Amino acid sequence: MDMEPTIKTEMLGDKNRNNSNICLTVELCVVCGDRASGRHYGAISCEGCKGFFKRSIRKQLGYQCRGNQNCEVTKHHRNRCQYCRLQKCLACGMRSDSNSSATPESFHLSPSHASMEDDVSMDSAHTGTELNDALTTARDKQLISKALDTMARVQCLNGTNINALTNEEKCFDYDGPILQEQNMAFNLLIPGPVPPYLNIHYICESGSRLLFLSIHWAKNIPAFQYLSSETQIALLKNCWAELFTLGLAQTSQSLSLPTILSALISHLHASIARDKMSAVKVKQVTDHIVKLQDFVTSMNRLHVNEKEYAFLKALTLFSSDQPDMLMKKPIERLQEKSFQGLRHYLATNFPEDTDRFPRLLLCLPPLRAVESNIIEELFFASLIGQVQIDSVIPYILRIGNSVSASSNNRAVKTEHLDEFLCK
Repeated sequence: MDMEPTIKTEMLGDKNRNNSNICLTVELCVVCGDRASGRHYGAISCEGCKGFFKRSIRKQLGYQCRGNQNCEVTKHHRNRCQYCRLQKCLACGMRSDSNSSATPESFHLSPSHASMEDDVSMDSAHTGTELNDALTTARDKQLISKALDTMARVQCLNGTNINALTNEEKCFDYDGPILQEQNMAFNLLIPGPVPPYLNIHYICESGSRLLFLSIHWAKNIPAFQYLSSETQIALLKNCWAELFTLGLAQTSQSLSLPTILSALISHLHASIARDKMSAVKVKQVTDHIVKLQDFVTSMNRLHVNEKEYAFLKALTLFSSDQPDMLMKKPIERLQEKSFQGLRHYLATNFPEDTDRFPRLLLCLPPLRAVESNIIEELFFASLIGQVQIDSVIPYILRIGNSVSASSNNRAVKTEHLDEFLCK
């Protein structure tokens, strides 16, 4: 069985050349957006970022930023600031203890495409030897992927998850759109009345409603319903903080998010005065609040609409990067459907803005820097104490269908969740 790429883009050849389209399927580097050659050091990346990360880690190079440590890292500007480039490599999941070779699960290039390499933008650091090695590796990936797929199936049959293959095939049979019109709406019911001073309980109640709405949204995606309950729980445990952050950005105006974040900072400094939290911990949490604000600001600057948010959430939800994910193949297929759905929507509705697609995709890597334990500290600590959100997710999925919605089914109430969290 051929391994399908997780995220890919198509580059069409000149239609005037022999009056035909030439199609090359490649992936995007999560660090700079250039053409990726596979998964290196744990992240899908190009040869340039792979080599840069390798040199930086092995030689233990120390870099300094001449700006304010938020320099743009793109295909054309990645060499301007080595410090910010290394930080983005780490934020995107590159690790020194990961296998540095490209994995077969995320790259496919047939030998017939080798003659097209002159037309594709390549990293300036590529030498002839590196290019030949990359093409040779790519030609072998299909055989390797088949072997790994067979090994994975044998492991499933030898273990306790014999039904996983049946569920996997069922998921592959899903031919509908990844998102339907009813999956685009995301309307948060703000708790009222809004107090003149935003206390921590109001903030936590707003957070619990947003968490519930995010999980309720995911549960109503038709493709998500094809998955087993175990896989649904695993996916949400893996990405709930990222979905929550996207929801914060989407509802930032109705939530008055800047006011909420300011109130959280005031609460943290009050905790220092009461000796409830160390200054080091407060700084860590405060820095995370600043990251949240920066992310929300960047999303607002792009004027992301509800349909684009829905596709970004789907890309985040259907992520198969967990090492123990049993249904990796169907999850990859669903993420691919999400990718294609976003690209089709943008091509149809923003045909002149060709840069919008990569700009939206580059909004996703910063989400990996979101720490779920800090989100719990900020929005849920006063409600659930030491209870982790991971333990709440199965309950929310279980009661999702029984919770009442508003009359137009566009805003979800969360009394059941609040009752559970306040126990």
